Amino acid sequence: MASHNNVLELIQQCRTETNLDIQINILYRINETLPDSVRIKVPSLVTNDYVSRALDIIEDKLLDDERNARISTLS
Repeated sequence: MASHNNVLELIQQCRTETNLDIQINILYRINETLPDSVRIKVPSLVTNDYVSRALDIIEDKLLDDERNARISTLS
């Protein structure tokens, strides 16, 4: 698995890309680097709106994982 920072950088790169085909390729690359618990199921028909929503979901899951890891180290 890639580090959270690397994945977050790829998410930012995907958000700024204007070409949908490149966005989809980046999304697949991001998804492949994630652990199974965070991976999303990408449908066969992908729209620009889906890419944006999928990136939001992945980013939220990663940030939640980071928060939970920090909390568990404090306990």
